Amino acid sequence: IAAAMRPAAVLALLALPAAVFCMCPKLSLPYGASEFTIPRPEGNRRVKLYVPRSLNVSAPAPVILFFHGWTETCDSLPCSDKSCYWDSEAEARGFISAIPCGYGGSWNAGQCCSPANAMKLDDTLLARTIVQYIQNRSCVDRDRVFSTGFSNGAMLTELLLCEASDVFSAGASAAGIVEYSPGEEKALDKCNQKYNATVGRRPTRLLTVHGTADIVVPWEGDPVFGYVCVHEGNHNKQLCNMQGWLDRNGCNSNNKTHFFKKGDFEAYGWPECATGGTFEFVKWHNGPHAYPIKADFNATAYFTSWLFNVSK
Repeated sequence: IAAAMRPAAVLALLALPAAVFCMCPKLSLPYGASEFTIPRPEGNRRVKLYVPRSLNVSAPAPVILFFHGWTETCDSLPCSDKSCYWDSEAEARGFISAIPCGYGGSWNAGQCCSPANAMKLDDTLLARTIVQYIQNRSCVDRDRVFSTGFSNGAMLTELLLCEASDVFSAGASAAGIVEYSPGEEKALDKCNQKYNATVGRRPTRLLTVHGTADIVVPWEGDPVFGYVCVHEGNHNKQLCNMQGWLDRNGCNSNNKTHFFKKGDFEAYGWPECATGGTFEFVKWHNGPHAYPIKADFNATAYFTSWLFNVSK
């Protein structure tokens, strides 16, 4: 067929975005809020879905997954809004939102959290399967599939960038760290190993927000739970989580850029790193272990805007 086409037509096809060639299926997901389940050995896993009525069905759509914190469920998120504003953000920005339910209120992100980690559940495979479910029923922009999360869900988000960057092109985490067993600096080493072993891996693009007064996932880490320190550099001769991401991306510490300071929130990052990845950190001065929805910083809105900007 291609041989019979005029050269100009062939060149025009080659110039189209890669997502166009995936032969997207017609949208068969219901508009608005709905649910589906993913069969797993541990039982059916629930996923709350939101397909905005503003969705442009003639173009591939972004997808954002949000993973809740430990002891929470997809029905009880850490916000006054039942979806933590992901539904309204999806409607405003035209993306598909999916909020999975953890097993017993938990995700297996390594050292944390029970019962999912004790059962060695494969929540990376669950995340991949959720994306595949949506891709089979809608036209998805595979360059704009994102993971976000809070606390234990943020740990899973960071883990997904370690071992599933072929699916998730960027992520945003609130109050999370890399938490592979046995924890601390060895967790960061394992992330490197998983990332390097991923076929089709992409440069890592990660935004994190963390409170300096967090007592659950402490700023300076917690050796009892194997939690690595959060910030740049080292603490007690242990490499910290942020530094692990900077090193993984080949970011030059001298290229640190200050973006803003609003109230207790201060953002800075490394927008251009050697691997093509990027890292941004929002420091919540005196902030607790929480998902911030504040006048000065709305995590859901900021996460969405950042993810869209880094994936242009």
